[in-house]
Amino acid sequence: MDDEDQREAVNEMSSAVQLGPYTLDDWLNLEPVEGYRVELVDGHYVMSPAPAMLHNYVADELRVVLQNAVKWLGLVAVTGINVRVGDRGYIPDVAVCGLTDSVVTPAEEILLAVEVMSPSTVRADRLEKPAAYAAAGIPRYWRVEFSTARTPTIFCYELDGGSYRQVAFADGTATAEVSVTDEVVVKLIVHDILPPERRSR
Repeated sequence: MDDEDQREAVNEMSSAVQLGPYTLDDWLNLEPVEGYRVELVDGHYVMSPAPAMLHNYVADELRVVLQNAVKWLGLVAVTGINVRVGDRGYIPDVAVCGLTDSVVTPAEEILLAVEVMSPSTVRADRLEKPAAYAAAGIPRYWRVEFSTARTPTIFCYELDGGSYRQVAFADGTATAEVSVTDEVVVKLIVHDILPPERRSR
């Protein structure tokens, strides 16, 4: 896609955001828009700009930690998959689930959803998504937030009576042992998921 086609695609999607309502089928049939993530919330498209490189690096490194922990169970840790949450369509930064060929995974099959927070997703990642994930019965939710020093803190939650309860956190000084599934516990060391040049900061 050249620059002109890309601009046209962004303009079309920006217009579509104002319209609706849309269905999950509409969402799944969208043409990808390079540089944007599009989710479906209450019948409307929500566009988020591509996250910063550090965001992607941390998400990828966390996915590796989780994949190494769960692969013996026949599970996978994956990034950027479509998840059906009721009538909403979300794309968590990392998810732990069984491997499937489907283009969309039901929330009932997700064991852990992880969101790495960006400036444009603060409200969604702190309020909207955990409420939706909990209502759909996803057992565990982690949120990664960056401090002003760009060192992440990982907040870990487990489902408890229909809502999430924080069970652990890890940051630049504190590690945590936390369940990924009922059978798997990992030790979270934040410096291990940072780029090498940032690990001593």
